[in-house]
Amino acid sequence: MDKEEKIDVKGLKELKEQLSTLKELLDDGLITKDEYEEKRNIIMGKKRSEIIIEKVSEAVNVRPKVKKCPSCGEILNTFDTKCPTCGYEIREVINTSAMKKFQDDLMKFDEQLKDGGGIKLFGFDVLSGSGDKSAFARKCEYIKNYIVPRTKEDFIEFGILAKSNIETKLYHKTLLHPLCGCKDADDYNRRKLLSDAWWSMLQQIFDKTKIVFSDDEATYKKIEKLYVEIYNNIM
Repeated sequence: MDKEEKIDVKGLKELKEQLSTLKELLDDGLITKDEYEEKRNIIMGKKRSEIIIEKVSEAVNVRPKVKKCPSCGEILNTFDTKCPTCGYEIREVINTSAMKKFQDDLMKFDEQLKDGGGIKLFGFDVLSGSGDKSAFARKCEYIKNYIVPRTKEDFIEFGILAKSNIETKLYHKTLLHPLCGCKDADDYNRRKLLSDAWWSMLQQIFDKTKIVFSDDEATYKKIEKLYVEIYNNIM
């Protein structure tokens, strides 16, 4: 930054939040290290990214696309997720189909199970056993490690889906009800592993909400409510 530039307290807080969110994107694997550096330079006010865009445009003989807010027409920065003028949340097409793709992928795992993909519980570590993992194991891992797109609609939508698939009764085994209503030990283990995967997804959504939507109390409260309801029932 130039020496004459000054950052007030509010500006410094916003800068810190932007850098924190950017680091989260890198840690989640949503952007590469090069993309991280480029976006960080933009946030810090450097011009390297503008030079890169200009050179690429010259190479392919095209002009950079101007990103505008669909609500008020304000010109946006490439990585803006919310219009600074009207507050409209920028939701890319790829995000609007996230839930459909996710559910389609789960259906593929279910089809593999029907075709003999197996579950392999006893004598085989369903999540990290030797040999080929079962379709059930891959389904659990997919749910647990799925990276939910960072828009409030997706966070809420996936949060509700995760909550609806967590069987809280499975976390309260007793001498009188050791299987929590399941048919047998295999059934209990299978349902518990799947429920754990959904619980992990909800935990990740809640943890990220604290950062991504720290300034959006309404969204934070909605996600917090989903999380707390499950937490109070299984802990």
